[in-house]
Amino acid sequence: MKKKIIFLISNEPVPVITQKINELHRTGKYDIYLIYWHRLHSTNDFPFSVCISKDHILTINLPEPRGNIVRRIFLTIIFFTLSFNLIQKINPHSIHCVNMDIWLPLIVMNTFNKKFKVILDLLDSRDSFLKWNLNHAISKFIEKTALFFITSPGYATDYLNRFRLDPKDPRIVFIPNAPSRTLFDHFKNRKGDGLVIGYIGTFRGKKTIEDFVETVKLLNVNKKSVNIIFAGVGPRLDLVKHYASKFDFIKYLGPYNYQKDIKKIYEQVDIIFSMYYPSHDKMIHMSCRYHDAVVCRIPIIVQKGSLLAKLVEHHQTGYVLELGQRKEMEDLLNRLVDNPDDLKTKAKNCHSLLKENLFETYIPRLVNAYHRILDDDET
Repeated sequence: MKKKIIFLISNEPVPVITQKINELHRTGKYDIYLIYWHRLHSTNDFPFSVCISKDHILTINLPEPRGNIVRRIFLTIIFFTLSFNLIQKINPHSIHCVNMDIWLPLIVMNTFNKKFKVILDLLDSRDSFLKWNLNHAISKFIEKTALFFITSPGYATDYLNRFRLDPKDPRIVFIPNAPSRTLFDHFKNRKGDGLVIGYIGTFRGKKTIEDFVETVKLLNVNKKSVNIIFAGVGPRLDLVKHYASKFDFIKYLGPYNYQKDIKKIYEQVDIIFSMYYPSHDKMIHMSCRYHDAVVCRIPIIVQKGSLLAKLVEHHQTGYVLELGQRKEMEDLLNRLVDNPDDLKTKAKNCHSLLKENLFETYIPRLVNAYHRILDDDET
């Protein structure tokens, strides 16, 4: 009899989650369900694809929870009430939840019946949990968790360790936000005049986006051929749409299905912009764009002081800039327009990093982790 696994998510599943669902399904050992919160009229709504049967994809339609704290709590309670009813019907062996806002209530729920094993997939750290001084309380929840999937080593060494979890704990499994090899089969790098910069994914950081656009605007005023392609959704979607309607050098491609569209988007750009805003999470985060850029052999721009900056500087696969320094960004982009050969050098440096930036490299790690907690230890 197949073991039942529920993926429980408070929004649409991102690529690394859909890839995990698909690979676990392909083993033939597990019956996979997806319960997710579809946020009505949300700027974060994007299409996704999974290979499980449609009747195993259970959508909870609720409004976007952003707003005052009372609204957020109220909608979250509704989401968990509806989720709990579905969980009771499915009766899973494990629940794979994404991020701590789902994990904490799930641990509490499981405390009373202990019917399933809880797995936490940490795609983003929550700075608020550090500020609220909840270390001792959360450490108790850590003890009740069967597995921790992390997308960045920094989540083990500079986040979960704050809650008394040893970074070397065997329950921690590193699987990055890396793309599948087949997504970029026969990829063709852009060939054309000028410089095209891609901002691909979730639009965050109002000031960072403003600095980025205003810098490129200045270059265009000075007769430099620099263009921006935005693709995705996010909290700053309205700002992106405003800029795209205002400036000819900006194109907004809209939301995209990662599995179907990502290749053709990356084929339109020369360099990736991956700067956000100051936060602890963004300093230790490893973005999907970083791995995509390496696989496509496209240089990337990241922010100084981050884990990505250390990787980019060490491997010489892109450029590191200080947040908020428009002149520094202007100088870099000017240099790249005048000397595009530097981009080619950075692109070549990506070649040796291909294996560690492909999802296929980590499939045995994913399957073995599940085998260890579900197949070796019968529930």
